[in-house]
Amino acid sequence: MKKFIFTVFFALMLTNAHSQIKDVTFAVSPMGEYTWWNENLTLDNSTFWGGRVGFGFGPLFEIRGFYQKSFDVKASLRDLNWEVADNWADKMTNSHVDISRYGGEMKFNLMKSRVFAPYITLGGGVQNFSYDIPSVEDPAVILDMKEEQLFGALGFGTKFNLSDRIVLSLEAKNTFFNVNEKSYYLNPEYVFSEDGKNRLHNWSAVASLDFYFGGVKTDNDDISRAYDRLFSDGFRGMKFVLEPGGAYLNFHEESLFHDQYFLGGAAGVDFSSLVGLRAFYYQATEEPDKLSLNVNNDLSMYGGNIIARLNQPRGVNPYLNIGAGYLKVGDNYIDKTGLKAMKSAPFAFGGVGLEIPLSKYMALYGSFNAVFSVQDGEDVLTVQDPSQVKTSLMYQAGMRFNLGKAVDAESAYSERIDRAVLEEREINNQRINDLRAEYENRIAELDNEIDLATASQDYTKAAQIIEERNNVETLLKKVDSVGVSESNLIRMTEEDLNRIVNEVINEVRRNAYDYYNYNQVPSQQASPQLNDRLDEIEQKLDRNIVEMNQLKNNQSRTTIISERDTSIPVVSAPARRGAGRVSGGSQFFKWNRVGVYTGPSFGDIATWNIGVRGYMQIGNTDMDFMPELYAAFGDKSGVGISGNVVYNINIPYKRFSPYFGLGLGVFHGKKVHYGTNIILGGDIAMFGGSIFADYSSRSWFKQNQIAVGYRFVF
Repeated sequence: MKKFIFTVFFALMLTNAHSQIKDVTFAVSPMGEYTWWNENLTLDNSTFWGGRVGFGFGPLFEIRGFYQKSFDVKASLRDLNWEVADNWADKMTNSHVDISRYGGEMKFNLMKSRVFAPYITLGGGVQNFSYDIPSVEDPAVILDMKEEQLFGALGFGTKFNLSDRIVLSLEAKNTFFNVNEKSYYLNPEYVFSEDGKNRLHNWSAVASLDFYFGGVKTDNDDISRAYDRLFSDGFRGMKFVLEPGGAYLNFHEESLFHDQYFLGGAAGVDFSSLVGLRAFYYQATEEPDKLSLNVNNDLSMYGGNIIARLNQPRGVNPYLNIGAGYLKVGDNYIDKTGLKAMKSAPFAFGGVGLEIPLSKYMALYGSFNAVFSVQDGEDVLTVQDPSQVKTSLMYQAGMRFNLGKAVDAESAYSERIDRAVLEEREINNQRINDLRAEYENRIAELDNEIDLATASQDYTKAAQIIEERNNVETLLKKVDSVGVSESNLIRMTEEDLNRIVNEVINEVRRNAYDYYNYNQVPSQQASPQLNDRLDEIEQKLDRNIVEMNQLKNNQSRTTIISERDTSIPVVSAPARRGAGRVSGGSQFFKWNRVGVYTGPSFGDIATWNIGVRGYMQIGNTDMDFMPELYAAFGDKSGVGISGNVVYNINIPYKRFSPYFGLGLGVFHGKKVHYGTNIILGGDIAMFGGSIFADYSSRSWFKQNQIAVGYRFVF
């Protein structure tokens, strides 16, 4: 048996690598698991069967749900009234325990496109224990007992690619949970910790056979990669993402928190067009359950999350949202009872969202999430039962700005196609020229043989040689007819060449058969019929020679490719002054810069502002569309947002560029201000971007801002 296992494993190691499936896939995985329970549990080691279903987002990241159920598990159950000093081992009740688990997990593949690749998993869920035990009052009465426990799991494994869509996964997993002191399957000698963190770790070995549906195979050639970009997000590599927006948290009815609006946003990176990582920060609005642009310092939340899109972002696109965070409560927060008793606490969340692209660089987004947190005041590390976790609802919405190295997928694909066609033509040209040279050499050899046969008056042999020469010329004309066209372009596949060769061979065979039947003469002396035949062949030969000479005069033997060489980059017009603004291009809006700034604000309220601006060049003009978002910090904090059109003034000094702008927005102040935004300033090109400073008058001088910042070009 050991020899057989080693042979199978060795064969897997030597198997050729299979292509990894990319894009979004759906996976179904029957699985088996064997668990070695912690020594403080009276359960026998258990075997589980079950399965997993989920989605893969490219070759490296997967989200899966699972369900497992045990085979017959034997256990020795205790009585809760026993003392450790008693002879408890002899009093244990033999029983059978049914165990089931369900939950979810994330899988991170550490390598791709290999025969085998390691991975890690992180997840959790709920496990149920069901068993019978005699009643303490009346042992004849059997009680049906059920227990539920929350658990977490961390695994490490490796997968073997049996084919493009079938994978064998082997995994070692550690499952951990807090045990309840009232559990019947707990060893009576177990000593509980005073801090309530009674966590038991249990090891398992897991094997599954994973079947992947959907997606496409990865290809290594340039054309396939360029074609894939036609359906991607239009960026090359990772991109940086800004997400200003808001959230609404509808707390569980038993929670003492007020339902609350939040303002803030997130920032992060998209590792691919499908998977992204975010860090977020939101601050509560001024009054509970009331939407406002003013925020307070009494309640905020921050954390991180993973976004996994269910399709390439070329249109309206759903996505999954998984993350965790921390709800921070200030000293002055007043709960529903009118007290300041609420404590800060961590939370986890998961949900679905929808992304609506406005352009390659901007998109609207909204999501609906379930937020899981413990009861107010409890320590999350001591949680045992699912009833201790309360579910709230969180809604998010905002604008998503994508900042990265853009790529014109259509042009890139056309360039790769043109380059491949050019390479194919060059190969075919060489093959045609080789054939032409071979036939010309043969014709020269036959000319010599004709001269020798004529000199020796062997007219029969001469006729045969002339006929062969004529057939070779026919083949040469076939090649020339393919190699010459009005545009001097050749695109001939191997099938085309084979077809031409076969046609010529068949024609040669027919001519040879006709000539053999016609020219069977017993002597070397030519007959009148043969002389007529030779004259006819000679006339054909003369015509062919004339045509070949004309062809040599009109066309080169080597076919010239007259198309543009697409491997040479096209140089656009020189950039206009002002880092990032360019001339040329067909896009009316070109998102090519982003700026960050800070500075004081004064008017009906004094604050310190931190903001971000985006710049979209309008056509080939000197104007930019500039959306702006800022956060104001002071005795009364808040946020503001505006949309502006900025005109960049060309002056003789090349490094400096003044500008002015006009826009509309909603601005922070003692009260929320709605109105105009007037901007005056200038920038100096430096370090590949530019430093800028400007003054903004908002809502006709009700609020004023002085800003200093840096503008990045991408």
